[in-house]
Formats: sequence, C-alpha cells, structure tokens
Amino acid sequence: MDKLARFVRRSSLAVRKAAWRLFHNYAPDARVLYILGAQRSGTTLLLDCLEKSAEFDVLGESSSAMQNFRIRSDEEIKEIITSSKHKVVVFKPLTDSHRAREFLDLAPNSCAIWAFRRVEDRANSAVAKFGDHNLQVLRELAEGEGFDRWQAQGLSDENLALIRGFDLDEMKPEAASALFWYIRNSLYFSNGLDRLDTVLPLAYEDLASEPEAIMRGVCRFAGGQFTEKMVRDVHAKSIGRRESKLPERIQDLCTPMYEQLHQIQLVRWRNLELAR
Repeated sequence: MDKLARFVRRSSLAVRKAAWRLFHNYAPDARVLYILGAQRSGTTLLLDCLEKSAEFDVLGESSSAMQNFRIRSDEEIKEIITSSKHKVVVFKPLTDSHRAREFLDLAPNSCAIWAFRRVEDRANSAVAKFGDHNLQVLRELAEGEGFDRWQAQGLSDENLALIRGFDLDEMKPEAASALFWYIRNSLYFSNGLDRLDTVLPLAYEDLASEPEAIMRGVCRFAGGQFTEKMVRDVHAKSIGRRESKLPERIQDLCTPMYEQLHQIQLVRWRNLELAR
C-alpha cells in the first residue's frame, strides 16, 4: 500500500503542476536554487517539501538534469533554467558541491542551500545506506588513487594530509563516514561560501524539528511561496535515533564545524527576517 500511495501522490502532484503551468509562465526568468552538501544530510526531505509546491520545478538526482548522479553540462542546465515555466528551478547536484560558485554564476537570481546534519546521525545513516563505501574511498585517496572520483574533487592538500594521518586499516565505517562528512563540509569554507549571502547553511535538525518556520524561511530565501502542504509529513524521529559510534578524535574534529555552520545559519536567518 505504501508504494501505491506514493504513486498516487506523485501522479496527483504531476497533474497539479501541469495544470499550474497552463496559467503561469516565468520563462526565461525563473529563479534557481541549488541543494548542496554531503549525502544523508536531509536533502531528500528538503526536496520533498519543495516539490509539494507547484511554483517549484524540482530536479533531483534521478531527473533529466543529472547523469550518473553528476549534473549535466552548463549549457544543458542553462537550457533547463530558461525553458522552465516555474517560478523556481531546484537542482540537487550533491556530488558536484565543490562547483557551488560556478553554479551561482550560470544564471541571475541563483542561490544555494548547503544542507548539513549532526555528524553522529549522518555517520549512522550513511553506513546503513552505503555500508563501508566512505571508508573504501578514503583508503584509495590515502594511497594516492581515485583522484578522478567525485569524492576527491575540491579536496585540499590539508584534508588529504588529514586523511593520511589516520590509521584507515583500523578505522570503523562510522568513523570514516564522519571523516568524509568533515571533508565534504570543508568545501563550504574552502570555496568561500561562508562569505556569500546567497548560500544558506541549513541544519536537518532544524528542518525536522521546526518544519513550518524553516520552510517559510527557505521559501522566502528562494523566492517562492510557502504552503502548509510542504510540511504535512515532516517529523523529527530520525534525530539521535542511535547512539554515536565515533571515536573522540573524530568527534572533536567534526563538532566545531557543525557549530560553525549552525552559527552562520542563524546569522543568515536573522538577515532574512530583517529583510522581510
């Protein structure tokens, strides 16, 4: 019944959006929102919320905007943007998050959300979903291999040295997942996104705990209208669901970065409120 219910909901949504396009056309001036960050950080929930509004043209990882989980060429993305009738076009190129600044330059009125999540929960979620894949990738990088992988794009010499400073033969998958969380979220700072008001960090915990307030702010940031349908099914059950399995060294590495991202989010949020 769950599959049938999801099919019915998605079909109903597709019909509603098609009907909306009959009476609205923002082409070629649609706004653009990129969802960036590390996988298993609440981006699917965020897209599900946005997709429930007809104003948003949501193009996720399995959409025509992506190929093998990588975003298509700049020219193809520009064509999607200028031809969309929706008010806001949403892309989710997580594997290309290192290209955030390039994305923002593709079209005027572009912005991005950098999704992040408590490292403990991200580590547990990633291992449940992907097993020890993050650990395998880190081992390759430490051995001087795999630099053509998307996971290595934007990797700084400092972070490569950090990876090599751990005993990866003894490391547990959860610790590797947390270290990968640190490496990917480092891109937010190494690319100077912390200095751009057009890039909003967003904690999964806040979205799950205060969905209406957060989605109202997200819509204001992106240039769309909030509707109550967006947050109808949001809950906070996955926060702290399982105990942390992270060693102290990894925890001490990641916790300050989470706090820094969250502090920047709060500052951006206050600015959004003041701009209303």
